[in-house]
Amino acid sequence: MAVSLIEKAYTDQIKKGSALVYLRRLILFVLFFVVLDIGVPFLYLSALNRFNLKNNYNIEYADVLIFGDSHASFGIDPSVFNDNGIPTISYAKGDHYSEFNYYLYKKIVEKYQPPKSIIISTPYFFFNDSREESIFYLLDQAEFSKRYFKNLFSYGRSNFLNYNELFQAFPSFLAKTVLHHPDKLEDYGYAININPRFINTDLITNYHKQEGQKEVHYIEDGYSKKNKKNSRSYYYFKELLKELFEDGVTVFLVETPEYVDTQKMIHGKEFFYQEIEEEIKNYSNIYFIKQSDMVSIDPTDKKLFFDSSSNSHLSFYGSKIYTAELIDIINKNLYYTEFLDLNN
Repeated sequence: MAVSLIEKAYTDQIKKGSALVYLRRLILFVLFFVVLDIGVPFLYLSALNRFNLKNNYNIEYADVLIFGDSHASFGIDPSVFNDNGIPTISYAKGDHYSEFNYYLYKKIVEKYQPPKSIIISTPYFFFNDSREESIFYLLDQAEFSKRYFKNLFSYGRSNFLNYNELFQAFPSFLAKTVLHHPDKLEDYGYAININPRFINTDLITNYHKQEGQKEVHYIEDGYSKKNKKNSRSYYYFKELLKELFEDGVTVFLVETPEYVDTQKMIHGKEFFYQEIEEEIKNYSNIYFIKQSDMVSIDPTDKKLFFDSSSNSHLSFYGSKIYTAELIDIINKNLYYTEFLDLNN
């Protein structure tokens, strides 16, 4: 009987020990992934700073800066401004929206003084989050840390899932740094420097009717600033407006003209206009120039447009006309003296 009790106690001890071993292994397993989830992104961020990516952008200054997506890249020719005595640089490129614009502006004013004016492309899908928003965001360590831990502890989500685009971008950044290529914003600006087809392509030479193309509704298809998935872009849009107001920068939000077929495909545009007007009504330094303000651009003229569908861009010829009228509109209004003062 005594032997049986001893054997049972021994067996129980073995089982208890095995359970503790498995528990320890489970704890170590969980800790491993928690540390990995916290540590690796910070090692990644440290590596970015170590390789001096933070100060390695070839950013230049001008009195007038052009921000925004491909619509500004295709539609606004900075050389026309320069020919009119207005020093201008374009940082426009596809997928450059609110967050990117915000951090680009922050980097510029860190190195130089605020510009006198900024022109920002404002298409109807402006509030949509884009694919390249994090290029500058990842270089702001304080902001990265704040959102990182808020995400980890408030939402209980893995940072790997939310910051995978940063890890995907790292090899190309690292390679360019090692090879001493300082310009991480390559292929930005006027479309003639980006797209070799731009100078010779319009809807006369390259028109394909968009059969069965899906129509777009501003509210129903989630383009509104009120849509939760657009909260990040909307936040940085508001923050940028505040910064520009505090710095005394004159701002022109511009909606570049769309081909007539494109205009027919987009519904609820009036809600977009209302949302923009709501944001700028309390700012004396911000002006919104809609496509309907541009009398020189005939939306039925195929020569003026590079493409159509639900996202049309101006052609090389159209951009020259549009830019000239944009300057004319600015000069004929309240902003006339401001632009005359640019060279003083």
